[in-house]
Amino acid sequence: VPIRILTREKEADLTFRGVASQLKGKGDYLVMDVGGGSTELSWTHGRRRLGFVSLPVGSSTLLAGIRNDPIGPLEWAGLEQPIRQALKRAPSAIKPSVALGIGGSANHLPRLLGRNPGELLTMDHLNHAARLLLKHPSIELAKKYDIDPQRVRSMAAGVLIIGTILRMYNL
Repeated sequence: VPIRILTREKEADLTFRGVASQLKGKGDYLVMDVGGGSTELSWTHGRRRLGFVSLPVGSSTLLAGIRNDPIGPLEWAGLEQPIRQALKRAPSAIKPSVALGIGGSANHLPRLLGRNPGELLTMDHLNHAARLLLKHPSIELAKKYDIDPQRVRSMAAGVLIIGTILRMYNL
């Protein structure tokens, strides 16, 4: 089976194409794809993509070198600095009214929170997820919510990335 490595631009384009049909009306959206090694942001007006940026920060890269499970609160807080550094590459002038998150952490958050897929999640929901992820070992949460333990572990960083992006854009 041939393997093709996608450019960051191609990855952002395919991500946007995959969610474009969910963008309703002419609102301004921020599409976030938080992956293990990078995070792609696309900003749109309705279904028209206006731009994108690929950030060299992902949930797995943030957790490299951290062995505690659950991750300690001070370790978790220290992960925000590389996120903020990466976000310097993102435009600050855009004003999205809604963010759409995809990728492993975003896709598994509803299950962890007992919500339905596609349901609106607020900062309160993210804070609740963070409290769960920082309090309980990943294996315990994995069993309780039927999520792969490695995915649960990476969600602590994914939630922090998502939350930092949402705060940056006042969402």
